[in-house]
Amino acid sequence: MPQIVLAVSKKAMPNYKSLADLKGKKIGVTAPGLSTSIMVSFAFAKAGLKPTDVSFIGAGAGAIAALESGQIDAIANLDSVMTKLDRAGEIRIISDTRTLTDTKTVFSGNMPAGCLYAAQSFITKNPNTTQALTNAMVRALKWLQGASGKDLIATRAGKLSARRSRAVSGLVAARERSDVARWADV
Repeated sequence: MPQIVLAVSKKAMPNYKSLADLKGKKIGVTAPGLSTSIMVSFAFAKAGLKPTDVSFIGAGAGAIAALESGQIDAIANLDSVMTKLDRAGEIRIISDTRTLTDTKTVFSGNMPAGCLYAAQSFITKNPNTTQALTNAMVRALKWLQGASGKDLIATRAGKLSARRSRAVSGLVAARERSDVARWADV
């Protein structure tokens, strides 16, 4: 799943009712044209809106400050940013692709977000390494399908920074809110 969350600022948009309320607003994204703005564009298309109905603001590492200072009205970002803002009561989540339900709603089906990128020259020169990386990715995805939140945390016990710990906690909470027992069948 893409793990992208779209939310509105409770301070800037206390009367938010639907995506149409975002028309003319500023949405903070990691950077225009990247996955966070693409997710918003998909959500907008489902609601009959166009990406040009809003201003996408590249907030990058300053996303939290931009929301808290009122520079943006809404935000599309990943964990641990979204979990931190949610726990602080700063946002109202309106679409959460950490859950299978919202992922299917936004993208009209499963949307796996993990992948490997490599230049053809690397693949040609390093076929065994390429195959080993691919096998590792498949094994990890299969393990994740059956892993509990406790399993995820246990694999990183003692190694998580506060930021990563929030990200894992957010992922576990989103997974528990989901109406499915397992993640996407990839």
